[in-house]
Order: sequence, then structure tokens, then C-alpha cells
Amino acid sequence: MYYHYPNRAEIESRFSEGQILSAVMCNKSGSNVILIAYGSQRRSGKVSTVTVRRRRRGVNVTAMGLLYLMFEMEDDEVKDNRLNIDELESTTKAHCLLLPYVIPNVAFAKQFAVVYDDWDVEGLSGKQCMRPCNTVLND
Repeated sequence: MYYHYPNRAEIESRFSEGQILSAVMCNKSGSNVILIAYGSQRRSGKVSTVTVRRRRRGVNVTAMGLLYLMFEMEDDEVKDNRLNIDELESTTKAHCLLLPYVIPNVAFAKQFAVVYDDWDVEGLSGKQCMRPCNTVLND
């Protein structure tokens, strides 16, 4: 299950302030993308989405067994990004949480760890990799 945010402004605020975000990973045009759902048309079977992509440049941090990568929200507000809920759910490969890397009294650098519903995490390759618990317990 994923959380359906009331509007895009809520997502933008949470993203820029470094708060936890609920998302889904979908197969879109042959590649995996992370989408965050929002909008008020859910009852009519429609959902709007924001695409979150990993930045290719930037500093990555490993902390507490998780890899925190830099992400950015695509400025796809001009596109018609409304999908049928059935279409979104049929292309969903995994549900995930974006966990922010926050340092008190330091500006948030938009670094998130992606933890999937099977406890896998996103690796440097941009793909799901082994569970951090296995790595910690086997060391």
C-alpha cells in the first residue's frame, strides 16, 4: 500500500524539508521510476503522480547500513500526469519509502535512502539490492 498525498505542494514541501515520503516503483516505458501519488480524484479512479529521480552527480552517504543518494523531483507538472489507478497499480513493481538523511542544523541536501516493501534497498546502480539486515547480521 502507498500513501496518497492531498496535493503536489505537500510532496514538494516534504521533499525539500527532508521528511519521509511514501512512493511506488513502477515500470514506465521499460525502465523503473519512483512515483509519488497525489490528488483529489482518487474516487473517480484517477491519480496524479510526481516522478522522483536519482541525481547522477552529488555526494552519496552511507549511514546506519543504508545508502543515501541524492534525488530530485521532476518538473512534470506541465505534463498530464494523471493515471488510472488500475494502470498505476498494474505497473507497480514495489512499494517503497524515501528515508531522508538529515543532519541537525545543516541544510537538507535531498539525500534519501530507498527502502522497498521486501526490505531491499536501492544501491548505487539504481536497482534494488540485498537487504541491509543481512549485511549487518552477517558481518
